[in-house]
Amino acid sequence: MSKLTYLDIETTPNEGYFWRCGYKINIQPNNISRERAMICAAWAHDDGKIEVADDLILWDNGVIDDSLIVKKLAEAVEDSTILVHHNGDKFDIPWINARLRYHGYDTIGPKRSIDTYKVVKSKYNMNSFRLDYVAKYFGVGRKIKSDYQWWVDIMEDNENCDASFAKMVKYNKMDVEVLRDVFKKIEPDITYNWYNIIEDINDPCVGCGHEGPHQHRGVVPNQTTGYERYTCKSCGKWMRGPNKKEHRRRVL
Repeated sequence: MSKLTYLDIETTPNEGYFWRCGYKINIQPNNISRERAMICAAWAHDDGKIEVADDLILWDNGVIDDSLIVKKLAEAVEDSTILVHHNGDKFDIPWINARLRYHGYDTIGPKRSIDTYKVVKSKYNMNSFRLDYVAKYFGVGRKIKSDYQWWVDIMEDNENCDASFAKMVKYNKMDVEVLRDVFKKIEPDITYNWYNIIEDINDPCVGCGHEGPHQHRGVVPNQTTGYERYTCKSCGKWMRGPNKKEHRRRVL
């Protein structure tokens, strides 16, 4: 069972009919002529190899069949403890679940989730929270520059489809690589309680696995309980101990 699974998906746009283009144009669902679908999906377990589901089927009648892609992705994350993604709480996970249910598969079950977009937006004052900018800012890499023509070639299944599809898969895999590097950079500042709790000051760091004892950083009281705070002497990761009634704040 993997502790962390990093994932990213690539999708097609909808196709449809509209009277004019521009900003703030209201296009109704009835205007859609071809529903969007998933082009490919990439993931990596912990520090393992980046894998990809690229079993896209383009039928002669224009239907884009992504059933094998979503099935493989769901199987890949089935035993994962924590899913890591960038804006995945809003985009990737609901997208994946919608396509799974569409094809008659079970959706991804309840899992812990770390959305790096939410982390950087809540922890840092930055000019942009897009993955490429965050990676560049922290000096951990860059995304591959994409080309709109890739999507056109794939959806039209023209003579450039195979070449553009190969570029899309490479682009998808690089997104996962950059995501993992960004996560490792910001991991010491991830303060989700369920992710940071250790039972004892000598327990391994939840971030880098460094053995304790860790640096004791005081006690945080609250209305009902309190807990010890620690930082890892190796990576600087903040951690906390379990709630302890002996640290309870007196309520007057």
